[in-house]
Amino acid sequence: MPKQVNQHQRNKDKCRAVLISVAVTLWALPYSTAMTTQQTDRPWEREVSREKITFITPKEIEAKRDQWESLVILDVREPRFWFEEHIPGAIQFPYETLVLNWKDLPKDKNRQIIVYCAEPGCPSALQAAQLLIWHGYTNVKVLQDGVEGWKKDGFYTAKVNSPDWETHIPDQAVKLISAFDLSKKIDNKENFILLDTRSEQVYRQGHIPTAVSFPTHRIAKEWSLLSKDQEIIVYCGGQGCALSHRAAKILLWHGFTNVYELDEGTHAWQAAGFPFEK
Repeated sequence: MPKQVNQHQRNKDKCRAVLISVAVTLWALPYSTAMTTQQTDRPWEREVSREKITFITPKEIEAKRDQWESLVILDVREPRFWFEEHIPGAIQFPYETLVLNWKDLPKDKNRQIIVYCAEPGCPSALQAAQLLIWHGYTNVKVLQDGVEGWKKDGFYTAKVNSPDWETHIPDQAVKLISAFDLSKKIDNKENFILLDTRSEQVYRQGHIPTAVSFPTHRIAKEWSLLSKDQEIIVYCGGQGCALSHRAAKILLWHGFTNVYELDEGTHAWQAAGFPFEK
């Protein structure tokens, strides 16, 4: 009798698992269809031939070390890989974020931009190059063989300590502030510090008044330069830009309690008609 009961229970469990699987599939179908439509509607992948993409070797990049201030090096891998290791000076700019926020790049479209991902044949760097060329950037190169090629040629990579804040600080712990409320604080000259977590190059192109450039990768290493007694507001480029959200979580992880993220970042600020300064 117990064997029959156990068999009956196993059959019920199998049926339940099938029903759950079907339900999840049906629930996810509209979302996956929308995502597929969104991702295939990328004209640069059709209109920019990969034959137009030029490559640069690690040694050629190293030879430009005295020009690194003027180079824009984009790591288009997922953020977790950038934290594990990246080319020194590289900006964390995942391809999907680049699709939404390419306007955060330097406005000088003759500026040299180097993109890379993990290894030979990695598609993200090629797609990023196609995107940038399609948007009119004229001096775009892909790092030959990506990070693997960089290391193979004997060059070192920079690393950031394992981001415990990614898993231990929930997204909902980050408090938001609107562009209007931030504008009031600035006008009233309240005591707070406003951090622009984008790259310094982007910051120099234009930023919210009173903001200080403090990119997320620096906050991860130099957070102790900030005072825990002061209110801190962080921002980046808005929709699709996760830099300020990560910066807020880093600070919360290190014991800062009065931290806010500008809701929708610079996009919300500009949409509200507030000024930028250089």
